[in-house]
Amino acid sequence: MSEATIPPSPLASKDFDTDAIYRLASSIAGKFGDEYLAALVRDLHGVMSVNLIIITVGLGNPPKRARARLSWKDGQFGVPVEYDLEGTPCQLVYGGQIIVIPKEVAVRFPKEPNFRQSYCGVPLHDSTGKVSGHLAAISNEPVEAVQRLEGILRIFGSRAEAELQRIDHDEERERMIKRLALQHNAANQANLFKSKILGMVAHDLRSPLTAVISRAEYIQSVAPPEGVLAQQLAKASSSILNASDRMDTMIKNLLEAAKQEAATITLNAAKLPLSRAVQTALGLYLEQAKAKDIEVQTSLDDSVELWGDEDKLIEAIGNVLSNAIKYSPPGSKVAIATSLLEEDNLAEISIADTGQGMTQDDLATAFQPFRTLSARPTDGETSTGLGLSIVKTILEAHGGLALAESEGVGKGTTFRLRLPISRPNAS
Repeated sequence: MSEATIPPSPLASKDFDTDAIYRLASSIAGKFGDEYLAALVRDLHGVMSVNLIIITVGLGNPPKRARARLSWKDGQFGVPVEYDLEGTPCQLVYGGQIIVIPKEVAVRFPKEPNFRQSYCGVPLHDSTGKVSGHLAAISNEPVEAVQRLEGILRIFGSRAEAELQRIDHDEERERMIKRLALQHNAANQANLFKSKILGMVAHDLRSPLTAVISRAEYIQSVAPPEGVLAQQLAKASSSILNASDRMDTMIKNLLEAAKQEAATITLNAAKLPLSRAVQTALGLYLEQAKAKDIEVQTSLDDSVELWGDEDKLIEAIGNVLSNAIKYSPPGSKVAIATSLLEEDNLAEISIADTGQGMTQDDLATAFQPFRTLSARPTDGETSTGLGLSIVKTILEAHGGLALAESEGVGKGTTFRLRLPISRPNAS
């Protein structure tokens, strides 16, 4: 007997009424996520003469039980349903099969009294392709148009599967965001604690250092004007004062780093010519360059203007310039240039040296605090590993960024400080 000559039954005629299917599609159109799933389960009975419609999630690995995520049973929506899969047609569906039993399902699966005459179930997969649940329809009436019933559940099951995967992705993203937020907060708390301790230690070093400086100055004042002892005392006191000056600089850097890590930088922004900040920073380190016979070449575009905190920018530029001089050999060159990157609406300061260059590890960690480079200062200078970290903090406070480039050891280094020319948001 062909499908066209099958005598209509109440189930068959209701299941596949074209208007009913259209109404179902209309009722779930434009809905997403749990709202779509709920509408599908709630309204699917309008297309099929069913007593139970469920979307389940498997429990266990592999699943041994199923729990209804959404259900419609005998006219009631949201009825709790949970059961063992063993001995049910759902167990086959969880094995990855589409199961359609048109009649006498209770005879084939007598364990579960809810399975009565007809059953249709389609597996629902997670994003990895693993069966994680199923969509099933169960009826007290037999089904004759089996292929059409299977087709309907395939169509709506496929959409339900996509929605479940999207919901799982959204939930996983939310969980990840929460984890990252917790990690970020923990890291911030650790940094605040470290910065606080660092600031306290650096501050407390000031008192004994002041005492050392005052004693050295006292020795200079009471030393005899001439003789071998006078020369020895002058040399000793001079060494003490030089070492104290270096230590004082280190303490200032520590305090600055602690301050910048413990709190956001407050910018006193104003419009300024970039070349002025560069020239001021250069003036601070020209003597250091002359002492090492390093030629500093400049190419400054006086037309480049931006909004920024001039003192902070001078500090950042000075830290990079100081490093360039510190790590370059005597008799070499350092080039400073400013330019406008019109496409990005950025101003750029480039500071290039012909010194020792940087390894890939150096480039990856150059702007992290307390990271010293593989290269060493060329004239006995000291390094705390804080200068470039301070540069990064200042640039980011302006909405800019600091970049380091090097072709390798012995091939020099170029630092690029990029700043937006528009007014920054003060924080």
